[in-house]
Amino acid sequence: FCVATRSYLLPKANILSINVADSNGNITPESLADGIKYAAENECDVINISLGTTEHYNVIEDAVDEAIGKDCIIVAAAGNQSLSELDYPAKYPNVISVMSRNIDNIDDATNNISTTKRSFSAPGSIVFNNNYIFSGSSVSSIYVTAEIAYIIEKHSDITYDAVHDILVKSS
Repeated sequence: FCVATRSYLLPKANILSINVADSNGNITPESLADGIKYAAENECDVINISLGTTEHYNVIEDAVDEAIGKDCIIVAAAGNQSLSELDYPAKYPNVISVMSRNIDNIDDATNNISTTKRSFSAPGSIVFNNNYIFSGSSVSSIYVTAEIAYIIEKHSDITYDAVHDILVKSS
């Protein structure tokens, strides 16, 4: 199976790393959509989207729908702007939204939180080389993606609904 995420969390997975930024680090709705489509076309079982936007774009929604239509499970960062709405694509139906928990295992105050869609929480702070810290829902989404990939590895014919149910029961 193929997972579009980071390899250190699931070393047996085939990893497809997709850069959706241009040479200046800019990401457009079209480049994100192209990355989602590329992952789906390359038969990724799980797609991790560690970024988001507060704006709705049809091109991103269409790419998400296309990937879901190819049985991809999409995990996306909820966002870190302390808003009462999730970032897109985490806000879309059938996309698993992930919020960040801090080092004290408390939901991060900067999380975007929706009253209409459940988000899952995962560790969102990583101490890296020389105490450099990465934090936020982008980090958290990687953990949930790895958990889903592990579930798929054990149950290759599992559906989105069954994966979602497992996450709900284990959270």
